[in-house]
Amino acid sequence: MQQPHEECITDYVIIDVCKNGEEAVRKTLSSAVINARKGPGRVFQIAILCPQVDYTKYLLNANEVVANNMDVRIELYEVSSEDGALKTLRYLANRCKPRQIIKVANVDLGEFENLNKP
Repeated sequence: MQQPHEECITDYVIIDVCKNGEEAVRKTLSSAVINARKGPGRVFQIAILCPQVDYTKYLLNANEVVANNMDVRIELYEVSSEDGALKTLRYLANRCKPRQIIKVANVDLGEFENLNKP
């Protein structure tokens, strides 16, 4: 008899790097990691990028958090718009149910709004 697999649950971070800067990624993602340790042990970050973002600086900030927190599974996703962030969230939520969403972006979360954690 097959064992039922454990339901995937994760914390999400949606951050607008264009408006908040590359340094905000480290602070926000680090905070999400602390929360995830108390819960699912997993964080999915959806970063909204634009041409003005220094991609190398963004990636260094994100990877620093990943490297310093190997006990938490962190996945990084990148989009180019608020609409893209919501579409990505919906796609990922089918794979891994959101426990909470930390939003540092002007994105209407639609059906996920009740999971928003300021």
